[in-house]
Amino acid sequence: LQHDVEIEVTAQDKIGTFIGRLWVHKRDMGVELLGQGYARMTGRDSTSEMESAQAQAQQQRLRTWEKYDAELEAQAAAEAANQEVEDSSSGGETKQVTVTEMVDPITFYVHEGGVDKQLSLIGDRLASMSISSDGAWKPKIGEVCAAKFSADGLWYRARVEGRKGDAYSVTFIDYGNGEDVKTSDLKELPNTVPSPAQVPGQALEYKLAFIKVPKDEESRMEAFDFIQGILGECQGVINVKVEYRERSGRHHVTVVDSTSGENMGGMLLRNGLAKLERRRADMPGLKEEQEKAKTAHLGIWQYGDAVDSDEDDNRMAQDVAAAKSKAKGPK
Repeated sequence: LQHDVEIEVTAQDKIGTFIGRLWVHKRDMGVELLGQGYARMTGRDSTSEMESAQAQAQQQRLRTWEKYDAELEAQAAAEAANQEVEDSSSGGETKQVTVTEMVDPITFYVHEGGVDKQLSLIGDRLASMSISSDGAWKPKIGEVCAAKFSADGLWYRARVEGRKGDAYSVTFIDYGNGEDVKTSDLKELPNTVPSPAQVPGQALEYKLAFIKVPKDEESRMEAFDFIQGILGECQGVINVKVEYRERSGRHHVTVVDSTSGENMGGMLLRNGLAKLERRRADMPGLKEEQEKAKTAHLGIWQYGDAVDSDEDDNRMAQDVAAAKSKAKGPK
């Protein structure tokens, strides 16, 4: 279809694309798209007519505004503005977070500052949702739903990880912990409760950067207890510096004990409870801590050198276990 149109060029981007407005039969196509919910304003060169058209689409919950929630949108806008300021001024500085759940000695979930409002909003929406069910809904692996937590009987957002008989294994995405939940204590997430697309899970996965722990259960438990002791003294509040982030969203961080000021990864290395990744074997500061444990034959170095290869974690665990068994002698 061909039409005579009118255009108004207001700008041009770096690759030469014209930016402006388009009229077809004297109708502003930008306003039409906004009014039908096919588009959203970016905030650039907006007019009062555009704002009115978008507000109308929001009220009618048309297309992109189908799950529109004014309260959530306002919070997201405020947080985005604050985040822009924080990102531009952080300069690699440390920030304070609170550990909510430990997965293993070097992997844990945290809450960053400013999550209280979101948690409160989510909690209020879950508390006020209808818990009646027609029995038609069935949980799907990977789906985020509402799950009742056994410890307090309250409802939380949870991701379904797997099925175990008549129950499902879930992870509570706003806290990082998980448990097996009966089917009767799982509900489809209603539209009144923010979805992960609207409000992402508030528990962020962190991992100590540059180090790893052996796979044998005894060594891992020793490292786990060591870190739990530190977190208990500082009430789970730690200072972190993000070194890099995986595509999955997991943050690899340097953690500083807020009580002693020491590098937590260095403390594990110094006590022979962890080792440097092979590719990080010459990491300044951490290398010296590992050498201290080696020289003193502490922890995993007690019976000699542990296998020093990322591909040989199983051999490392087997060697440590075999050395321990040999040292103890036959029963």
